[in-house]
Amino acid sequence: MANPAAGSLHMYAYGLVNSRVNGYTKVMAENVNPDELKRMPRGRRPKYPWAQWTDGEWWHAKQGEDFTVAVNSFRSTLANHACKYGLRVVTQQTETGMAFQFTQRKG
Repeated sequence: MANPAAGSLHMYAYGLVNSRVNGYTKVMAENVNPDELKRMPRGRRPKYPWAQWTDGEWWHAKQGEDFTVAVNSFRSTLANHACKYGLRVVTQQTETGMAFQFTQRKG
């Protein structure tokens, strides 16, 4: 006897327009006007404004407003971004968050 759960997954994977499967409604993708696709944002929007923050100026990000993770996690995020893009970052923890500056690596 076939596993009913497997059947549900199979049906879900291929999508059925507004059909009821095991009491749940599954909805398939919709048709989209190609002209609308040009206006839709592509890819994932960056979580942080890297283009601004990597301009060489000093920035102060406030915990709870500009970032919601622990301060050390935010420092790691800054360091990872610097490494990925060949930059150098200097950080200084403050009472309310983190001050930082991105610069070009020398050499």
